[in-house]
Amino acid sequence: MTLTVSVLHDDGLALLALGGELDVAVTGPVEDAVGDLLADGFTRLVVDLSALTFCDSTGPGALMRTHGLLVAAGGSCLIAGAHGPVDRLLRLMHMDRVLELVPDVATALHTLQQGSR
Repeated sequence: MTLTVSVLHDDGLALLALGGELDVAVTGPVEDAVGDLLADGFTRLVVDLSALTFCDSTGPGALMRTHGLLVAAGGSCLIAGAHGPVDRLLRLMHMDRVLELVPDVATALHTLQQGSR
């Protein structure tokens, strides 16, 4: 299976939805999409992992780079919908200490719209 990357944005918020498998061979499209969003002025991002079925150890690195870029630009990044093996990997690698993991996109969007992040 391959990685699908979908980007939606509106009113200063962006949603980056990842589906399929995130591994070393496909982190480039994720980083390209984040770069494009930043270039377009979007600094508040939700990364939706609810359709992600696999993530190797390079996936958390890509998420950390995404988080770092957004914070450096004065923005924020929330990770939504991680479940099963993807959630376990993120927590095993202690990504929950740096990244804000929320249960779903609705919660993430509400948090960002309220300006608390």
